[in-house]
Amino acid sequence: MTGHLLIVDSIAANRCALKARLAGSFMDTRQAETAQEALEMIHSEPPDLVILGGDLTDMARDDFCRSVKTSSHGAALPIIVTGGNFSHTDRLAALRAGADDVITSPISEGPFLARLRCLQRAHDTVHGLCLRETAKRIPGLAEDSSAFDAPAALVFAACDGPDALKWCRRLKPIVPYRMRADPISDAVRTMSHFAAPDGFVIGVSADTPEEGLRFLAEIRARASTR
Repeated sequence: MTGHLLIVDSIAANRCALKARLAGSFMDTRQAETAQEALEMIHSEPPDLVILGGDLTDMARDDFCRSVKTSSHGAALPIIVTGGNFSHTDRLAALRAGADDVITSPISEGPFLARLRCLQRAHDTVHGLCLRETAKRIPGLAEDSSAFDAPAALVFAACDGPDALKWCRRLKPIVPYRMRADPISDAVRTMSHFAAPDGFVIGVSADTPEEGLRFLAEIRARASTR
C-alpha cells in the first residue's frame, strides 16, 4: 500500500504508537502536533489521508475537520478520527464536521488498514477525475465524447455456479446487458482474460461469506476493476 498519510495528534506518544502500527502498510507517514502545523502541511504538500487523534491544543476536533474540508486543498481529503469513548452524539458531530470515519481505540489493525485502503482508493478516484477535467480544458487535449454503442457488461459471481447461471437466465429477457456467470473461484482466475465489465453482482453465502468478500477485495485491488 502506497500513499502519504498525515497523523495529527497533540500527544507525541499517540503519534509514535500509530506510526509504528502503520509501519507495515507501506505508507509514508508524517506527523503534526497542532492544527496550525497540520493545516500548513496540507496546504504545502497535501497528503492522501489524515488521521486525527481527537481534540488538539489549538483547535477542537470538529473545527479542525471543518477547516480542512472547507479549504481548497482539503475538500476531498479523507479524514479518520480516532480515540476512545465516543458517544453517539460525538460520532455524529465529527461526521457532520467532515470526518469520513470515526474509529474507537484500541484499533483493530486488520479492519483499520482495510478502511485506510478504501478511503485512499476513493481519494485516488476523485483526484483522477479532477485531473481528467483539468486536461479537458488544455488546448489540444480535449476530445469529443465517443458514442456509447455497446451494451453494458455484467459478471455474476456466486459461490455456487448454478446460482449465478440462474440469475442470468432470469434477467436476460428483461435487461439489455451482456452477462457472464461464473463461480467465484473461476471469476478470479478469468478476470484478466476478459475486458473489465461495467459491474459485478456477487452472491455471498450466509454460511461462508469469506469467499465473496475476498473476491470483492480482489476487484478493488485491481486498477482495471477498481
